[in-house]
Amino acid sequence: MRIGFTGCRDGMTEQQKQTLIEVLQEYRPAEFHHGDCIGADAEARWPPAPEAVVIGLAHLYYIWR
Repeated sequence: MRIGFTGCRDGMTEQQKQTLIEVLQEYRPAEFHHGDCIGADAEARWPPAPEAVVIGLAHLYYIWR
């Protein structure tokens, strides 16, 4: 299973962080994809699901410029 995540630039609340951890522990994804922005995307970079491959995805707009 693959799980994708992106969030707001203001970061996650403690409750949102805990929910992310719980979801990843429950579903145990093989891959965890996250955005490449400041805030919640940056906070999600640490591997809360150690068995998952963590992949950061940059916005294509910036790559194609």
